Amino acid sequence: MYLRRSNLFPAYEFRAFYDQQDIKISVYAREHFQTESTFYKNDRKLKKELDDHDYYLIAGVNQDPEFISRLRLFQFYYTTFTGIEKPLPQLNLISDELCARLEGLFPGELNPTQVVKLETLLKVWILRQQNHRFIQSELLDDNLRDRTYQTVYETLQDGLKDRLHIDTAEADYIFSFLLTQGFLGLNDVQYVEHNFPTATTISKKFVEMVLAKEVLTERTDIHSTDLYNQLLSVNLQFTTFYVEPTTFISPEQVTFFRDLYPTFDLIIRDFLGALKHMISFDLSERMIVNLYFSYMFCLINSIPTTSMKDRVFICVDFSEGQLYTNYVIKSLKAFNHAHIVIQKKHNG
Repeated sequence: MYLRRSNLFPAYEFRAFYDQQDIKISVYAREHFQTESTFYKNDRKLKKELDDHDYYLIAGVNQDPEFISRLRLFQFYYTTFTGIEKPLPQLNLISDELCARLEGLFPGELNPTQVVKLETLLKVWILRQQNHRFIQSELLDDNLRDRTYQTVYETLQDGLKDRLHIDTAEADYIFSFLLTQGFLGLNDVQYVEHNFPTATTISKKFVEMVLAKEVLTERTDIHSTDLYNQLLSVNLQFTTFYVEPTTFISPEQVTFFRDLYPTFDLIIRDFLGALKHMISFDLSERMIVNLYFSYMFCLINSIPTTSMKDRVFICVDFSEGQLYTNYVIKSLKAFNHAHIVIQKKHNG
């Protein structure tokens, strides 16, 4: 409601989707219940707000101005409208049709958040091109434009028909999103290693650091865990099509995991310090925090308690009886990855 009533919102959408089209500002302003002079004043105010907040500056590997603009628009519409209504409803029909066509190419059924992300990205993608704003640089190497790529390209072009003509740079944009965000279900490690050397190097260096810290038992075979594969997925997104998340970006949230997983915290902090020397682009504070959580979840999900040298042994034996003892054990098992080993007898 606040967004709809905002005097700056019409100016924001005009700048994003209509300023390069043959649309008279006087007509657009009147359609949004503003005079032309008021619209210009709001547009100047909006420009100042965007500049003051470094709206068009991001840390990341892709510094294409159009890529940045689309990323900001995607983040804005996704975070604002998700769970309430579909944004940009004038494109509902075409986005629904494109999503239905693309879903036939995916290995499994999309979950609700994936559907919303894909619809939102496609709408921004279409509107920006209709406004004559195009991606200027190709994102992928020729060897990545395989049969799957061509199928995606043909599906999009057939669905858009005469509405838009998709060039290679725009096809790369969509395919990169689908690939890095897990829509294509790509689990071929060799494929990623061959085509994305930076993500591969970062992932291998992380595993090397885990081994160098000597936090695992001698019996642990780290290559038998899923750690490397999970890291590869995280780093593929991070170095190719990074969509800044809206959760797990606050430094205050780190404290909980630092206290609960001190060994993992030490590894991640040291690695993030070294990461700055492995990549050719700057890291924002939010990116660092989000990477912290991503790496933390990789470790938690892949390294079992039995593989850790440092473990906390807890003997649970309540005098009130087995009913209470079992309840406490069940509660503690919620933290079964936090180096906690639950026992019913004290082993000295």
